[in-house]
Amino acid sequence: QKRVSNSSSLKLTKTDFDEIAESINACFPLIKEVANVSSENIHELMKHDKKNFKNNINFSLVTKPGVCAINKQVDSALFEEAVDYYKGLL
Repeated sequence: QKRVSNSSSLKLTKTDFDEIAESINACFPLIKEVANVSSENIHELMKHDKKNFKNNINFSLVTKPGVCAINKQVDSALFEEAVDYYKGLL
């Protein structure tokens, strides 16, 4: 199964990634309708989130189990990879 890669700002070990993914999946049900929505449309919808600032989409990113970085941006390649990973879980 494909997993989101480690970018320079998101250095996760495989163990940490798996633990984070398992915790999130245990708390939040998968949204099956996402399978039918393009990543471009998801990105466009996310532009309306209240956390955004100056046309930047801000994310809260889990950097290791129990630690979260807020108001972080990701490049389009990582965003696409994350959406593909999520869709792969469906």
